[in-house]
Amino acid sequence: MRDVSVNTDGTLNKEWVSKILALPKGVTLMTLDLPALRNRLAAQGQVRVAIVTRRFPDILAVTLQERTPVARIQAQDGFGRPKQLFVAREGIVYEGTGYDAKMVASLPWLDGIRLVRQGNSFAPIEGMAEVADLLTTAYVDAPHLYRSWLIVSLAQLASRDEIIVKSQDVGEIIFSRKLDFYKQIAQLDSVQEEARKHTDAALRSVNLSLAGQVPVKFERSPDELARQEYSPQFTLQPIKHKGQRDF
Repeated sequence: MRDVSVNTDGTLNKEWVSKILALPKGVTLMTLDLPALRNRLAAQGQVRVAIVTRRFPDILAVTLQERTPVARIQAQDGFGRPKQLFVAREGIVYEGTGYDAKMVASLPWLDGIRLVRQGNSFAPIEGMAEVADLLTTAYVDAPHLYRSWLIVSLAQLASRDEIIVKSQDVGEIIFSRKLDFYKQIAQLDSVQEEARKHTDAALRSVNLSLAGQVPVKFERSPDELARQEYSPQFTLQPIKHKGQRDF
């Protein structure tokens, strides 16, 4: 066999593929176990689909479809050292490679989850499809909000159907996976805008999980806010809808 040809829709390259395949020197094209090679590539979490074919006379052709990360996790390796992992829409947890540093820095951290070992990797994280929908909606329709989101917690997703976001501007934003994410984000945008107009008090929490009302708490006490002669009254206006783009 003379060479390995790699075609991918993401960041993985020929050097990475060759390392994973670990083909012995002098191997011939016809003696290769293609299903085994495909499984070896597919076992890498970053790979969603792997196709391995022979291209005669002497080329092994590899086509990859990659997963796109929607969040990241701060974990520890076997020696207790910090380790960054990525999570895809399907809940797959994996060690990513080749990603742009700015893209990685833009991903929120995932919290309120428990990593469970499953063979050489981790069991998929439940609820990530809803998290991906929320993040996609924010990314497309309210990028100015998305850029401030730091942490997404799933601690109350199973018990209360709530996704909790911690941002640079709001200590806690409570979303309901049972309500439309676009409408909830529009409400959040309106609440933050109105708050900025009327007070310099930081928002402690915004609860978007209750249809028809949005409870808001400020960092300052009610007495402090009363002395400012301000009582928050928010008129919720939807933001302009844009086309959706999935992660």
